[in-house]
Parts: sequence; C-alpha cells; structure tokens
Amino acid sequence: MIKLANELAPEHLQIMTKNPNIFASKITSSGLILLGNDTPSSASDYLLGSNHILPTNGFGKIRGSLSVLDFIKIDTQISTSKSVLSKISKYMEIFAEAEGLPNHYEAVRGRIQ
Repeated sequence: MIKLANELAPEHLQIMTKNPNIFASKITSSGLILLGNDTPSSASDYLLGSNHILPTNGFGKIRGSLSVLDFIKIDTQISTSKSVLSKISKYMEIFAEAEGLPNHYEAVRGRIQ
C-alpha cells in the first residue's frame, strides 16, 4: 500500500490505523497526510491549520503544499580568489570541454593570466 500511495501521489492521503505515524513516515509523495480516524480532510481544509492549496495529479511527487517558503526569494552570492581559480582551472577546462562550451574555460583562463 505504501508503494502504491507513493506512486499515486494523492492530494489527500488518509491513514486510518492504530499507529498512523509508522506508515506516514514512509510516505514521500502525498500533498497532505491525514493521520488517524479523527482527522477528516474537511477539518484540515477549514480549521486545523494546514494549507488547502495542495499538489494534484501526482504533482505531490515533487512538491508539497503551498507554504511561506513559496513567497521567499533566496538570493545567492559567491566569490573566489585568483589563487583558488588558478587551482581549479584545469578542472574547469575539462568540464567546459566536455560540455562543448570552450568560452566557459576562456573566462577562467583570462582571469588567471
């Protein structure tokens, strides 16, 4: 059943067993897991605090419910030094050559000369 649940990736998955957490820990592809006999999806939708915007059509395989994280923009910054760039340049050349992007390596070579 766990394999089937993970393959189907349902929007709502109700686990109605004596120890639902045991099964829930093995579910990886559900939009929302409702634990126990006393947790109907209607209560979840309206008053229990979970988000009602859930992945459908198997999309639960790759994402969960809408959350505050959907509204946070993550900025990424990175830097290196000429000495580090020089040390990794031979690997950069290998990667750039393998990808057929010689100008990627040229951007490195031009900086370390």
